[in-house]
Amino acid sequence: MRVASPTWASFMVPKVQAVGRPLPQNLPAFGRRRYHESTGWDARPFLLALADRHNEKHDGVRHVHGTRVQAAGVNGRPLRLAARVIVLDPDNRVLLMRYDNSPPNGSHWATPGGGLNKAEDYPAAALRELTEETGWHDITLLGEVARRTLTMEYGGQLVRQHERMYLARTSQPRREIQGVDAMHATDGIAAWRWWTLAELDATAETVWPAELADLIRHALGHA
Repeated sequence: MRVASPTWASFMVPKVQAVGRPLPQNLPAFGRRRYHESTGWDARPFLLALADRHNEKHDGVRHVHGTRVQAAGVNGRPLRLAARVIVLDPDNRVLLMRYDNSPPNGSHWATPGGGLNKAEDYPAAALRELTEETGWHDITLLGEVARRTLTMEYGGQLVRQHERMYLARTSQPRREIQGVDAMHATDGIAAWRWWTLAELDATAETVWPAELADLIRHALGHA
């Protein structure tokens, strides 16, 4: 991925793997997995299984700021495991948080989420992070919809972050977030807002992942 004379932006291009529309959990894993490359939607479950075995191997795991980070990652960078939640309101607006970071991450909008704690699985981490960032305790995950890997700064170093993204809903249009200002200040969350898919398509601001609107459409069966 790295080219001659790279800019910080060259580190930030992720690979997004779309798992597909949420299906019953008792279906075989290979029947539920799909991923996305630049050439379009494709079904390659055997490659995803190989990636799983690499990314979820726990040998040499260490902990940075309470988050599980694998000691040996890609290209010598630590591998951080993370989970995120795509929360939609009744009008299919999506909740995003803004981080005003310095390079290489830069200012960007992202779905609620964060790193896995010790002995924590992806769904548990997704719900915990969502509760911490919103104060909501009544959200249920509807299923995993995407996976991606990107290089980013975390804890003062570049890490290779492997994320799983889950779909969820709230019944309240443009639901308010209250009582978590201190947590937002500590976590570097500068703002939050609900976005329509059209606004995501048109914005010049940086959104992680850039394909978020299309991922949501795919998850809703509109792709």
